[in-house]
Amino acid sequence: MSTTSPIRGSRTSERIPHDELFVRALLHTVAFVAISTIALNVLGFAFALLIHSRVQGHDFLRIAMFVPLGLSPVITGVIWQQLLGPYGLVNSALQSAHLVSSPVQFLGDPDLAFWTVIAAAIWQYSGGTTCCSYYSGLQSLPRERLEAASIDGAGPIARFRHIILPYMRPVMAVVIVLNLIGGWKVFELVYVLTGGGPNHATEVLSTYLYQQAFTISANGYASAIALVIVVLATLSALLRGRIQGAPA
Repeated sequence: MSTTSPIRGSRTSERIPHDELFVRALLHTVAFVAISTIALNVLGFAFALLIHSRVQGHDFLRIAMFVPLGLSPVITGVIWQQLLGPYGLVNSALQSAHLVSSPVQFLGDPDLAFWTVIAAAIWQYSGGTTCCSYYSGLQSLPRERLEAASIDGAGPIARFRHIILPYMRPVMAVVIVLNLIGGWKVFELVYVLTGGGPNHATEVLSTYLYQQAFTISANGYASAIALVIVVLATLSALLRGRIQGAPA
């Protein structure tokens, strides 16, 4: 993977807009943040509702969802490498079932690598951080309001729309902001899984920053990239008030 810096020697303020690799890393990061935030909150909220409703098997589901919480992104990356590598368990199973004739390059194909990284991130955080936060919020729901709505004939969808969702908006605002901030600075998982490759297909701002700082020693440019990440994370934090809205 090439780490050669284009327009090296030009001023940082002039270089950033014309750096193709920076633009690609920025677009990948924006896509990662958008897709992962939506998926994490939809899945996390859904799993939290299932566990809270004590659906059959909810104890097993709760354990399964919270297991990734104890794993670091580095360990998660290693696990997914072992599972999805050319000789990993997934490819072995696919070939044994005669579904594929050659190993699927989950991490080596530019068209698959980015989605593999996103899937690993969703697995890491939807059950642990996101589901845990929503489940904790659901524990404090006003049961008297839910019971009164049920007595009045409100169905599950109506109770969710008019009671659960408005009550959970403050929790949702915090969780979404944390997901956004975490997405902007994602590094370990991407670095362990792909290192930003193949052919920069999974390059994000943090991995590009790492290359600039520690591979070609462009410390000034790396600092500028770090500032971009800080600005994006700060802007994301300001969204909390808009998401939360007026108290229910």
